[in-house]
Amino acid sequence: MLKKPLSISARLVVFCSLSVFVILLFSSLYLNNILVSNLQKQQYSFLKGEVSVIQHLLRTKPNEPDALKQEVIWEPSALGANHLHYYCRILSDTHETLLETDGMKKAAPLDLFPKPLYNKPDPNRKITQVHFDDRHFRLISVYGPFGNSKESRIIQIA
Repeated sequence: MLKKPLSISARLVVFCSLSVFVILLFSSLYLNNILVSNLQKQQYSFLKGEVSVIQHLLRTKPNEPDALKQEVIWEPSALGANHLHYYCRILSDTHETLLETDGMKKAAPLDLFPKPLYNKPDPNRKITQVHFDDRHFRLISVYGPFGNSKESRIIQIA
């Protein structure tokens, strides 16, 4: 028994359906890739912005601890469970914790962070991604000048 070939209209419907499926699949994958890339750029930009603000405060207002407390303790804590929640820590040159966001010690211990980066123009190179305690973090660790002295502080942000 010979099978009857599909009519031209049936073959056209199958071909068009497959073509539309392939076009939609590739365009969806492309748009998803762009979305992920933009989100990563925003996260890196956010971390770099926080580092810049804290470095500025350390350099220009070393004797005003309230300004640093606002940036390191109050602002991250105020965001709570928000998707922008982050942790900050400021260490002395001897790695003694001077200020840190509540819960940071448990969420992002000291040994997770990369070696601090001296004032390089692009801290993007030293942003590390880690998975710790069922959470994903982007970590950055940089030195920040402390006032006009030769002292510096280590800034860690997760």
